[in-house]
Amino acid sequence: MKRGVAASAFAFVMTMGPVNLFADVTYEGGASINGPFLGTLGASAATISIVAGAGEFLGYSPSNSFRKNESAGCAAQRNSRS
Repeated sequence: MKRGVAASAFAFVMTMGPVNLFADVTYEGGASINGPFLGTLGASAATISIVAGAGEFLGYSPSNSFRKNESAGCAAQRNSRS
C-alpha cells in the first residue's frame, strides 16, 4: 500500500514541475513586456520606471499584509472561543 501512495505522490510532484515552469515563463514573459507596452502608449522613461517600481512594490506588499491579517484572525478566533 505504501508503495502505491509513494508512486502517486512522486507522479504528482513530477507533474507539477512542468506546470510551475510554464506558469513562471508566462508570468515573467508578461512582466517583461510592461515597459515596452507603456512606451508604445507614449509614456516617458521616468513614468515607466515609476510605474514598474510601484508594481513591484505592490507585488510584495500583499503577502506581508496577509500574514498580519491571518495572525489577527487567529487571535480573534481564540478570543471568541473563550
